[in-house]
Amino acid sequence: MEISKMLTISTGHITKETANLLENDSIREIVVYSKGDYGYFVHVPDEFDYLVSKNEIPEDLCKCIELALKNKIDWICLDRDGEIIPELEEYEW
Repeated sequence: MEISKMLTISTGHITKETANLLENDSIREIVVYSKGDYGYFVHVPDEFDYLVSKNEIPEDLCKCIELALKNKIDWICLDRDGEIIPELEEYEW
């Protein structure tokens, strides 16, 4: 049986520009599912270092993915009502 771990955090940890990229499926290197008005599900990529070296993922989203990798998490749920994590930057939008 395969079980995945998910980290739920506030969409306030990404910029509006990054949210627009996620909404428009413009970051082709990662898997993203929209939650409508509530946020996004983002798969934590296996080849994260490679994608970062190619500058394929915005820095704010990279920080969220790094936190997930550090905690062995497979998915990030960016939710407008999600928790604010002190170690991540917060953006107003």
